[in-house]
Amino acid sequence: MKYYFINILFCLNFFQIQAQSIDCPKPIIVGEGNQNNYQVIYPLGWSEKGDFAYIHQDINAYAGGGGFQYNFIVQNMKTDEVVFEKGFYYNNNNVEYTWKSYSTNIDSLANKKMAFFDYAFFKTIVWSKIRVEISDAITKYKIKTTYLSLNNVLDLKEKGITIYEKIINNPITDHFTIDYKIILDSEAKGKKMIYHWHCDDKDKSCLNNYYSKRRYFVIKGYFRNPFENRIAIIVFLETNGYGEINEFPLLVGANLENGYDKTLTNKK
Repeated sequence: MKYYFINILFCLNFFQIQAQSIDCPKPIIVGEGNQNNYQVIYPLGWSEKGDFAYIHQDINAYAGGGGFQYNFIVQNMKTDEVVFEKGFYYNNNNVEYTWKSYSTNIDSLANKKMAFFDYAFFKTIVWSKIRVEISDAITKYKIKTTYLSLNNVLDLKEKGITIYEKIINNPITDHFTIDYKIILDSEAKGKKMIYHWHCDDKDKSCLNNYYSKRRYFVIKGYFRNPFENRIAIIVFLETNGYGEINEFPLLVGANLENGYDKTLTNKK
């Protein structure tokens, strides 16, 4: 189990740029906390050119050690290129901080889901130290900050679009995937492949029949771009950790409007 603690407090104003600072973002639990299979994302917003900004709290890092790892990322969802990244690590043993449980309904819900990531520590200790640096990057990349919800990919069926995964596992063992594709299927426009990973023969870790090298991919949802018909899909890359599965969120961009044809392509 990942021994983190949580105390969710409401932020009165979300993501307003004021004097190069923004108010505290709201966390989203991605995955299943009660299965110890989750990560935490603080979405910040999009730019009109397709950059998506977010903070990822790495729940794998320093598990049980009292430390907190946050990764601030700006990623262009047209190319999937990470254009800016900065990591922040804090240890709650080195600051004056007392965890208070069950202070809000959100806190209680998260604890019931066994998602322990301590939002109170982020809000009261971390955010005050990193907000100016993040706000500067938000300004530089012209991110329009706003509240964003995580959507289920099944919701896209209402628009006539299906997102599906094509997975090939190792023929010798099912312990890991050797080929993975994400494909968009539009009833009106055809299909297109938006992501493809294949095990390289030179990468012995994905060919080695060893439990610690296990590799799975699974889609967890998406964030919608408010400026165009584009989304950022969150995929978990799962590998075995020390006694539990580690998850690493992978973001893949997709243009829902253009780039379809009757053969699979890599067009975004």
